[in-house]
Amino acid sequence: MARAGIGILRDAADVLADRKQLDPQKIKEIVCGIDNVVDCHRIRTRGTNSNIFIDLHVTVKPDLSVVDGHKIAHIAEQRIKGNIKAEVDVVVHIEPLGSEAD
Repeated sequence: MARAGIGILRDAADVLADRKQLDPQKIKEIVCGIDNVVDCHRIRTRGTNSNIFIDLHVTVKPDLSVVDGHKIAHIAEQRIKGNIKAEVDVVVHIEPLGSEAD
């Protein structure tokens, strides 16, 4: 019973401490393959093995319209979800190249 309790506590501690769930490089490779994406950074994954939350910043060409930026964010979300075998919630922050947030 003690062993089971320790296992439960260890799993809970990983979630509470926001331990990363995925390799950020894998996410970067998926997103950087999208047209007009210059870079992908500030990738953060957290949650459990079966329910993962992903937050990332995507740098795009500065002359893209808001509509095109939104399309890129949607494509990135769908590609990530298509490559991860878990329930995934993705938040994509679009940034124009050369902005202070880069």
